[in-house]
Amino acid sequence: MFWKGMKKKFIALFIPYLFFSISYVVLQSFSSDVNTRYTFTSVLNIYRTPISYLWYLYVLFFIFLTVSIMDLILDQVSMSY
Repeated sequence: MFWKGMKKKFIALFIPYLFFSISYVVLQSFSSDVNTRYTFTSVLNIYRTPISYLWYLYVLFFIFLTVSIMDLILDQVSMSY
């Protein structure tokens, strides 16, 4: 159950995060008036450093991961009683 839920969260959050990160870098490469320029190598590091305004998807994924792990632990504890 845990991995099935995490797979759904991964598809629902990480895939759009990856798509919009790549789109952001591509569109940014066509503009000369950019404050913080990201490169295509920045896309390879999005698992560590989110790109610009997409930070909330990055954080939301880890919040869901943390809550899922806590739920799994609480289920195990409640089953032992």
